[in-house]
Amino acid sequence: MYLLEHQEHRSLKVGVTAQKPLAEPRVPRLCRRYGWCLVGKILLLTGEQAYEVEQSVLRWVRDDLGLPHHLTSAETEGATETFSADMVGVVDVMDKIRAEAQRVRAAGGGFWPS
Repeated sequence: MYLLEHQEHRSLKVGVTAQKPLAEPRVPRLCRRYGWCLVGKILLLTGEQAYEVEQSVLRWVRDDLGLPHHLTSAETEGATETFSADMVGVVDVMDKIRAEAQRVRAAGGGFWPS
């Protein structure tokens, strides 16, 4: 599970990636192609756990904070996972990611912050 920031677009992006993908790793590709910078990441035991955390964070962003998608598919891969950095801070999003990872851990999973 990762959090990226794009300074020029004033945008944040959450997502999930495999730790050892077969092709070019997603985060370095997003940074190289689209100008994203890695802000933080949380390693979870399974892809299902990472997906659960990602979806919880996106529900919080969309439903509780009321933030729409910030970028389009012409501007980045995974545009539906983007939201305005002017409307929610990096620290708040990382805190939410950590809290959701703790919740998954308490439900029988586990994670390692890195």
